[in-house]
Formats: sequence, C-alpha cells, structure tokens
Amino acid sequence: MSIQIEVKRSGFPVKLGEVELWFDTSIENLTRFFEIEDEVNNRFNEYQKEIVDKSNNGKFDGLKEGEISKETIDEALALERKTTEIKYDLVFGDGTFAKLYKVYPDYEALDEAFYQVDTLIGAELEKLAIERKNKAKSRANEYKTKAKAKKKKK
Repeated sequence: MSIQIEVKRSGFPVKLGEVELWFDTSIENLTRFFEIEDEVNNRFNEYQKEIVDKSNNGKFDGLKEGEISKETIDEALALERKTTEIKYDLVFGDGTFAKLYKVYPDYEALDEAFYQVDTLIGAELEKLAIERKNKAKSRANEYKTKAKAKKKKK
C-alpha cells in the first residue's frame, strides 16, 4: 500500500517576452522578498568595493588623464547593469538576469521591465494576502466547529 499526495508549489509564472520565470510565494520566500532592498544594497556595495579595488590597483589610471578606453566604458556599463542583475537574481534566483540578458541584451529595457514586474508582483501579493487571510479564517472556523462537535459527544 502506498499513499501519494501531490504537493502544489506556491507561486505564479512571470513571463518577460519569451522567457518564463517563477515567483515563489511560499512564506519562506516572501519574508526574504520584503528585505530585498537591503540585500540589493549589500550586493551592490560589495560590487562597488571590487571597482574601488580595481581603481586603487591602477586599472583606471588612464581616466585621470582624460583617456577613455573600451575597457573603461565596459566597466561603466557593467556597473550600471549590476543593479538590474542583482534585483532579478534576488527575486527570481541567481542566474536569472544572465538568462534574460542572453535573450534581451539591453539592460535598460530589462530594468524598465523589472519596474513593471515589481509593480505587478506587488498587486498579486496584495490579492494573495487577502486569500490567505480568508483561508486562515475558514480553517479557524472549521477547527472551532470540530471542537464544538467533540465537546457535544462527551
């Protein structure tokens, strides 16, 4: 004999163009989601430290003399792109931005899309909070009814 129970994953798909992602709405993930701004800042600060170290080691000395190389431009773009990368990776999992950037190599477009994603996820989370509240009330009423029925039997 065996018992099989399906476990339904909490969350919903988020489609950006042709790429489908998954937003996890488990309680464990949602607690992390509300601290995302701090985590974005922490990861970005770590990245900025790397840039400062490169600068201190002479990597950008040419800039001081007005020389702008392709490498310097690439570093500046990478710095701008990093914030968007961090946001996607924190919300949808590490590697998400790389996956999206491979299909859509335009970080400004992806950053704008993230703003929309953030707004729409916020709206979905509000709906979800109402659903969870109603479910909790329903369960509480069920338990109360069962408890009353048990008392009557005694």
